[in-house]
Amino acid sequence: MSKLIMLFLFLVQLSYAELDPYENFQKYMNSPDGRKLSLGVFISHSENNFKSEGTLHYLGDKHYLFYSEDVGISFENGVLKTINKDTKQIIYDSVFGNNLSILDILCGTQDGINIDEVILERNNYKIEFSVEEWDMAGTLWLANSGEPKKLMVGASDDSQIIVNISPFNGSLKENVIFTDTSSYEVIDLRE
Repeated sequence: MSKLIMLFLFLVQLSYAELDPYENFQKYMNSPDGRKLSLGVFISHSENNFKSEGTLHYLGDKHYLFYSEDVGISFENGVLKTINKDTKQIIYDSVFGNNLSILDILCGTQDGINIDEVILERNNYKIEFSVEEWDMAGTLWLANSGEPKKLMVGASDDSQIIVNISPFNGSLKENVIFTDTSSYEVIDLRE
């Protein structure tokens, strides 16, 4: 009986070893219905710190919306639109090539990301990666299902971006602060 149990455990471990956790993450994010996640963002740079909470709506390949209390960001078909409530500005910009953002990493893009190491920790995955374009390294924590839990990117201990991720549960109010932007200054950086 104990040999049968050992064989079963070995087969279970083998089946987990064959899964690529990053591909599992990409499959999770690319649900036909899209994904809606709550994000807690903390940015530290030297003595300056910034903290915000928001909602990420991932709608498909290179198509997402992010809303926090003060900022709205949308990206679709290479056009980045940023709405800033504090400065009352709308900024349009074009993104070409492998310009990578934190939101791109959260949406599962692999362009420009080098997976360095995948570590199984307490039935979850810790994926260490590097972004050559930024000369930075990062870590992405995932549940076995591929659901992202946390993202950390930084050049050093005093320059980091930490994003805590959870499924959207409706407790954060949907931001409707961007419905009337008629008085906002429009800046178009597209060429």
